[in-house]
Amino acid sequence: MAFSFMQFLNERIVHFKKMVPLSITFFIYLLGWGFVSPIFNIRVNDVTGSLSLSGIIFSLVGLVGVFSDPLVGLFCDRYNIKKMIQFSLVLYSIVFLMYSIAGSFEFLFITRLMHAFALSLLWTSGWTLTRRLTKGRYAQEEISAWSSVQNMAYILGPIIGGLIITIYSWQSVFYLGSVFSIISLLYFTFKVKMPVNHNSCPKTFKEQWHSFFKDPSVAYRLIALNLVLFIASTSFYSFLPIHLVDTGVSIEGVAIILALSTTVPYILFPIVIGVVADNYGRKIPTLFGLLFMALGLIFFTWINTFTQFLFYTFVIYTGVVFIQMSINAELNDMVSEKEVGGFTGIFEGFKDFGILIGPLVVGFISAVTSITFSFLILGAVCTCSIIVLKGFKNF
Repeated sequence: MAFSFMQFLNERIVHFKKMVPLSITFFIYLLGWGFVSPIFNIRVNDVTGSLSLSGIIFSLVGLVGVFSDPLVGLFCDRYNIKKMIQFSLVLYSIVFLMYSIAGSFEFLFITRLMHAFALSLLWTSGWTLTRRLTKGRYAQEEISAWSSVQNMAYILGPIIGGLIITIYSWQSVFYLGSVFSIISLLYFTFKVKMPVNHNSCPKTFKEQWHSFFKDPSVAYRLIALNLVLFIASTSFYSFLPIHLVDTGVSIEGVAIILALSTTVPYILFPIVIGVVADNYGRKIPTLFGLLFMALGLIFFTWINTFTQFLFYTFVIYTGVVFIQMSINAELNDMVSEKEVGGFTGIFEGFKDFGILIGPLVVGFISAVTSITFSFLILGAVCTCSIIVLKGFKNF
């Protein structure tokens, strides 16, 4: 039995080796973003002075991404992905510094637009490159392992960031974020080698759009799950730190919740989900993911202690991981070498539509009622999605 276990581990290591340089690149970048995460949403709300205006700022990532992600995806099939990722990391280093001096809604709005474009460029290019590297039987395991390593940065980042904010100032973490973006850029430039792009005749956007919907049942299911996942998860994450501070949780407490509850699930579950889904299908982990999210969001309405916040945020993000790992791997099954960038852009575009709608609606509802009531509505949406998902054929 011990031999079988060691053989299993060795196989996983072999599959993941090719993902190590790219994983380290994103680990460094995400560590810098992790420093900022305990204060970012709180700082935005301090500048805007309004939950509804904060919702507008949060939603700009989705607004930009809806238009830019499909275009970036097409560019990934035609041009040099490495240069696109390099440019995005340069932009991030500038954006971090701009956030440190943003003192008005207008300046914050401009900064967030730049941030949204950098994010679209980085993640659409990053996912395209990842999908090119992870074709084959063990695709979900390799994607899951890549996700696990990069998200380890979110355990260290918020805790370190919370300490820096408490000891020094909130501006300090933005300066550090800028520095780590540059370090990530340098590492990526010298260590990450690009796979050969065999796509000598890339398809047009119209051709890729029709190809994406070649199997309507699969395409519509992925779109529906993508929208529900990112409407709920982005809205929850956007307003969680504000809600925690309003209920008396300290910045250090916010940092611990963000560091552990939103990231440990990405380390504990992806590889297990990958093994199960690659062998038994993705319906069960997807349904369980929606159930975890629904229960966590509904219970969030009645809790008020640090331990409860820590636990139920963990439950919600366990659901997020179950769904996210499954739908990303299913998308991987759909794409051919000639359509990786285009499919990624289309998929990310629908995701960003969820990121656009979620914070806008939840920001408005929270301003009129309360943040906890908006979480309850998100829980109801996830519950209804379980019923809808079971109605899809061939799943």
